[in-house]
Amino acid sequence: MGQLQQSAALEPLIQLLADEDAGVRLHAIAALKTLDPHAAYQRLQVLQSRPDLPEALRQGVAIALTEWQIEWPQ
Repeated sequence: MGQLQQSAALEPLIQLLADEDAGVRLHAIAALKTLDPHAAYQRLQVLQSRPDLPEALRQGVAIALTEWQIEWPQ
């Protein structure tokens, strides 16, 4: 999905971070990085601060942000 370069794919890819399959989550992260890494990273940071975020998605967002920090250390 990331290779399609369609910004509309951003939210569906983020929702895939809640999938229980680690492979699905990793592919979603890779697609987000391909699609628009800066926009995706910013969106993930916003989501991370939401107290009403479902736990599965919160965990997926945390994993994605960790992956980003490995590549883009602060």
